[in-house]
Amino acid sequence: MKKKSQKFAYDNMLPKMTLEDVFWVVMEERKVIKNQPATDEDLRVENNIAVIDQRFSDLAVIIERELTEEEESIILDIVDEFTPKKKDGNYLCSLLPFDYAWEIYQARNNL
Repeated sequence: MKKKSQKFAYDNMLPKMTLEDVFWVVMEERKVIKNQPATDEDLRVENNIAVIDQRFSDLAVIIERELTEEEESIILDIVDEFTPKKKDGNYLCSLLPFDYAWEIYQARNNL
């Protein structure tokens, strides 16, 4: 039995939420559970978001411009792809430097 090939529109492949959307969803959820003390997991997530934001800021200084949301998403995908992971999916070591991810992005896109 032959499988039908699917056609994908470019718009269907783009993320439905931007990083800013995700941030606001997280902030709204925090308001809902504000009466509960922050868990270690909440603090870890907030710290990770702060680290990622700082690395994007540092990269913007290096390339002398702000990244688009699409570029940020692609950089995060590259960082995830090239950062070693344990069997459980957690990162084995610190994240791939974002300037290296930018170089990979440029090489893949012939920029």
